[in-house]
Amino acid sequence: SYVSPNLAAQLLGASIIEATAPEIPTQSPFSTLTPREADILPLLVKGYSNKEIARSLGISEKTIKYHLTHLLKKLGVRNRVEAALIASHHLRGDPRADLSSP
Repeated sequence: SYVSPNLAAQLLGASIIEATAPEIPTQSPFSTLTPREADILPLLVKGYSNKEIARSLGISEKTIKYHLTHLLKKLGVRNRVEAALIASHHLRGDPRADLSSP
């Protein structure tokens, strides 16, 4: 069967666009947090230091640093202040905390 050059170009162009389009996250990064990361987040929002978080949760400061590293990465933020800001919106149910939206 014959396909016109214009139609072939349109079909080919559409498939290239689909193949190269960035994948949009379907779930909130907050839903990917481990239970321990979720325990740490509200304490981070309250401004606790690593030492205070560790004492509050009964684990070592080194373990807190480990979890914070992964938590920051999952939320896509550079530091604890950004994480606390986004988390405070999330904990209040503020839509600005939905990092999965473009």
